[in-house]
Amino acid sequence: MKSGAFSLLLIMGLSVLVSACIPSEKPPPPEEGSDVAPVAPAPSEAKSAPTPERLVEEWTKLTRNATDLVTTSQHEQLVRGLAKASSTALMPLLDMVADDELNPFARVVAVQAIEGYMTIAYLERLTGLIHDSTDVTTRSSAVTLLTKIDDPRVEEELRGLLEDKERRVSFSAHRGLALMGDADTRALMITWYEDEETARNEKAAILAIIGDDPSAAELKFLIKVASDADTPTYSQTLASESLARHGDESVIADLKQTQAVTTTLREMILLQQLIQSIEARLGQSVPETTTKREVSDQ
Repeated sequence: MKSGAFSLLLIMGLSVLVSACIPSEKPPPPEEGSDVAPVAPAPSEAKSAPTPERLVEEWTKLTRNATDLVTTSQHEQLVRGLAKASSTALMPLLDMVADDELNPFARVVAVQAIEGYMTIAYLERLTGLIHDSTDVTTRSSAVTLLTKIDDPRVEEELRGLLEDKERRVSFSAHRGLALMGDADTRALMITWYEDEETARNEKAAILAIIGDDPSAAELKFLIKVASDADTPTYSQTLASESLARHGDESVIADLKQTQAVTTTLREMILLQQLIQSIEARLGQSVPETTTKREVSDQ
């Protein structure tokens, strides 16, 4: 026999011998009729949940170089993880909101991401930022977050800020009360909208507030905004979207009445599309197509 073949046989024989001497890792099967259940293999160790410190670190990496105001699903996932960790685990993100040296986009994204998770546990921290900070962005952001807390002390705090020397802080306080449904504040904000001196971003905020849950009188205000040829496109869009969500038969009647006296083709078409949108939501019949001639004849 050649030496190579002999070596191979020797190795195979040794392998068989070694295998016979080493006990198998698997337990022998139970004998037939035995009451002993087979031993299941140990499950693999589950991955431990990330610590709050790790989640904050991931958040910092994600937002450090933010260049827009978009809150992504990854932001939301990190915030949910922190909110589950403990009642005050979002404090580091509040610190970021208050950091005037931080990327401003990162601060806004932080506000947007955590506002839905504000609880009474953060009340003292937020009121401290409002009264102790000298940074306007920090104070107005803290007011925005404060309005999300369901506690009687919040309304009292907001009313104390209505005449704040900083316009942004005062506006945020009015916004909070309006979102709580305070009728006087909502009426005041409509007056502000109609003031030519009101900034464009504030007008957009007012339309978003009023359009979120409009009363019957506020729906008429939104119709006026949507149908006014001099209204900027962004305002018409916000008003129209609200009317499409909340409009009813009375709104349709008002829109048709407004459409009858409208003189510009653009507004006629816009109102007709809005009417169709509401009718579709209400389950009413809507013509498949509407020509410019049909609109102008109405």
